[in-house]
Order: sequence, then C-alpha cells, then structure tokens
Amino acid sequence: MGLNQHNIDQLVTKFWNGETSLEEEAALSEYFAYNEVPEKYLAVASYFDTLNEPEPELSSDFDQRILAEIQGKKPRNGRIVMLRPFVQAVAVVAAIFLLALVFINPGDDGQLTGTSTAVTEENVLHDPQVFEAFQQTRSALFMVSSKLNQGREQSLKLTKFNEVQDNLKSDSDEETN
Repeated sequence: MGLNQHNIDQLVTKFWNGETSLEEEAALSEYFAYNEVPEKYLAVASYFDTLNEPEPELSSDFDQRILAEIQGKKPRNGRIVMLRPFVQAVAVVAAIFLLALVFINPGDDGQLTGTSTAVTEENVLHDPQVFEAFQQTRSALFMVSSKLNQGREQSLKLTKFNEVQDNLKSDSDEETN
C-alpha cells in the first residue's frame, strides 16, 4: 500500500479514533519503521516502535520463582483498625469547641462569662438570622451524629468479625496441638 502524506493523515486520524483495520495498522507500522517521521507523528510512531520491539526473554524458571515468592510471603497477622470513627469524633469535638468560642463572649475582665447576646432564647425565637443559624447548626450536628452512629455500627461489626476470626484461629491451633 503506497502511502502519501494525505493517506498518513487519514490513517493516523482513524487510528486515534480506533477505526483502523489490522492491515491499516500494519501499513502505518511499516511506514513509521522505514520512513522519516514528521514531528507531528512522533507519538504514534513511538507507539508503533514499541509494538515492533521483541518481547523480553524470560528465564525457564521464571514461573517457579514467582510462585515460590508468592507462597513464601506470610499474610500479616493483625487487626483492622478503624480510624474513621475516631477522626469523626475528633472533628465533632473540635466543631463544638469552635462553636463555644464563637458564642461565648469574654467579659470586661477577660474572663469567659458564659453569656452571649447571640444565643438568648429571645434572639433565637425572634431574630430570623439567629434562628436560621441555629437550625443549620442543629441540622449539621444531627447529620454528624448519624454518620458517627453508622461508623460505630460498622466498627461493631468488624469487632465481632475479629472475635470470630480469633476464635477460629485458636480452635485451629488447638486442633494442631
């Protein structure tokens, strides 16, 4: 197949679109192997060069060495540690601490008085902005609480799984002795 610049352009476009036949790809491979490659085709030429490289020779005992390596590795004996519930709990404590800092105003002497003009019952019930902020904070805390409860449930399942696994291991150890 005699390839000119126009045919190469079409075939390269078809190649990148995944529309070339095996014969067309063979023609491209041959063209890039035996002709000077324009700069715009260096990427596709490199691909075809890689395909034309001979496969590396593996030693006759390669499979045996790999299998021996796999069989020689012992599984790690340990427990699964769930950090996510812990991290969530720390985040909740930090959020509560930050909210406390925002809503507790220091008194004249620099001591925290525990009174705040932003969180009085009157302000919460009658000021729409404070009430909206209160509702959003409440909603966010409920969401965090539900996520923590879900994490706790998963943690309990994993704990039970680890206990059963330990029991099975101790039973199998007793049988071998």
